[in-house]
Amino acid sequence: MNEASKHRTRDHAWPGAELEDLRILAVTDSTDHRASTLRLLWFLQWTSAQTDIDIEALVPEGPLANDFSLVARTHPVDVVPPADRRAVADLGHFDVVIVTSTASASVLDLLEGEPGVVIFWGDDLGTAWSRSLPLETTGAAVGADWFVSASSEVTTNLVGGLGVHRSKVLARPGWVAGTDVEPDRGARLRADLGIPSEAVVMGGLGTRGWSTGSDLFVQLLDRVRAQTADIDVHGIWVGGSDPSGDGPHMDSDADLLHIGDRLHLLCDESVAPDLLNGIDIYCLTAREDPFPLNVLRAGALGVPVVGFERGSAVDQLADGASIRRDAPTRTVPYLDVEAFAEEVALLARDPAARRARGEDLAGWVRDNRLIGSGAPALLEDLRVMVRSPRPAATRPGGRSDKDD
Repeated sequence: MNEASKHRTRDHAWPGAELEDLRILAVTDSTDHRASTLRLLWFLQWTSAQTDIDIEALVPEGPLANDFSLVARTHPVDVVPPADRRAVADLGHFDVVIVTSTASASVLDLLEGEPGVVIFWGDDLGTAWSRSLPLETTGAAVGADWFVSASSEVTTNLVGGLGVHRSKVLARPGWVAGTDVEPDRGARLRADLGIPSEAVVMGGLGTRGWSTGSDLFVQLLDRVRAQTADIDVHGIWVGGSDPSGDGPHMDSDADLLHIGDRLHLLCDESVAPDLLNGIDIYCLTAREDPFPLNVLRAGALGVPVVGFERGSAVDQLADGASIRRDAPTRTVPYLDVEAFAEEVALLARDPAARRARGEDLAGWVRDNRLIGSGAPALLEDLRVMVRSPRPAATRPGGRSDKDD
């Protein structure tokens, strides 16, 4: 049993008793606030609280490292190749190994013996798979036994781009840990930034760069302000620059557009809950977002969402009414900033519409995307995986062992 789980009270008895004897190793190359890290952490938190499953984790130093240590026996290691062999080799056998990225899959070759089941639960798209990672690292990830996909874009990349057999891909939508509304956090953030309480605030979240469309957020703010001259509209973006240094200079663009006093930039993504509690409209400007967790996080708090017509954003709300014209989440044609601005401006002018759409979205998230239903379903997947025959391994290029 995890030490942390001894001191927790379970919400209910977990019926899958045969899972209690499992040893699970979770491997992540990041302990920042990216979606794959938060999703893994929330799953481990739930599993630790509700079961006696033995959990260990390989995690690097970072903002959430201590949170992982509260729910698993953690081993600090930099899992970006080359991994620290000393931290991995003596861990023993695991029934299930969960890796969250191509980089974290690099530890698989360092484990003593062959793990029972290897699950790739990441959101990497084509750009991540080819980002200066050696072929053997990518091959290790592609060689997983099962792949858990949170969106159609991830599935398409796995099957069409990497040759993973579709039968090995489990489509499982994302979830959020809760729907705790904390308006005081948002009010403090707005006050700290000098934003008047009566202002309408649009928000965005993520590492600044091409994928997140942070440059489009600046353009969007400019267009929305042009359409709502009688309303005090501000924009807050939370997320630092891309490590490659190629991210857009949002502040410079804002100054050139004469909206520098209305754009507020914060680097620390740990303030994301403050942001989501303090904005009126969440704007998903991403060009490429395999799993837009923040759509669910914002929706859980009753914040209406507008985004481009990209598969992942729609996937997260596919069971609901996300593509209806009267839905709480609006989508607009890809890269059509003018249409995006029109939708945001309509919401900015109509507090009642914002509130109604936010409440609608929050109700849908509570009914469909909370961890209380998502985590048990994934544990049931693990039970089936462990009991099932090991599927044929897929190698880079789309070939399997059965092809030889």
